[in-house]
Order: sequence, then C-alpha cells, then structure tokens
Amino acid sequence: MDQFFTRLVLSNHTPDRVGRHVLFWTVCWLFQGFLYGFFYWNGQPALLFRISFVESLFFLPQQIMLSYGIMYYVLPNYFFKDRYWGGILWVMGLILLSALLSPLVNELVISPYRNWIGFPRKGNTVFYSFMGGLRGSMTISGFAVA
Repeated sequence: MDQFFTRLVLSNHTPDRVGRHVLFWTVCWLFQGFLYGFFYWNGQPALLFRISFVESLFFLPQQIMLSYGIMYYVLPNYFFKDRYWGGILWVMGLILLSALLSPLVNELVISPYRNWIGFPRKGNTVFYSFMGGLRGSMTISGFAVA
C-alpha cells in the first residue's frame, strides 16, 4: 500500500501522473458537489445533492482550463523565466476568462438542465454568477497550482 501512494504522488510515469490528475479532479468535483448541495436546502436532500453534483460537473471544465493554463503555460513561460509582470497579466486574464464563462455556462447549460428536471431556478443575476465562478475557479485552481 505504501508503494502505491509513493508511486501515485512522486512518479513521473505517465499512468501514475494521469491517475494523480483524475484523482485530484474527482475529489474537486465531489467536494464542490457536496458543498453546494446545501445551497438550495429545502428538505429534499437527495434531489438537491443530485442537482449539485451535476452542476459541479458542468463547471469543472473552466476550473480545469484555469488550473492547467497557469501550471503548464504561465508558470514555465513567465514565472520560471523571471517575467513576472507578463505572468501576472496572464493569470489575471485567465481568471477573468474563467469567471466570465460561469454566467455563460449558467445560462446555456445549467438553466436548461434545471428546466428539464423541473427544478426552480433562483433569481441569480449575471453578477452573482460571475462572482461564484470567480470564487470557485480561483479556489480550485489555487489548490491545483499549489
């Protein structure tokens, strides 16, 4: 068992690296699905958590884009080459892009999904959706980059 965790955490072997990434994103998805399952709490926990896990899955690609953009583009091309201002601008741009995708995902994917299952939509505005995307993406990408 100890060898399994050592390989998973420290190995550069491709299957181990892929497993590490899949495990990380699965944990992020489960964490957010559980956390946001309490957002609409009205006494139907099974339905609410099911909706929350589906919605968390829809928002995961923008968090992955932000995290990998920072880790595999910005860090090696800017910060590791002492080009800090360019790196800061890229990070801020990626964060803004990720946050701007949140209202788009909310309007084009989440709202039709909620209508399809007959779940009422709270009166979310574009601003609140933007701020939620900003908070969620920065939190998850911060963990990923760290």
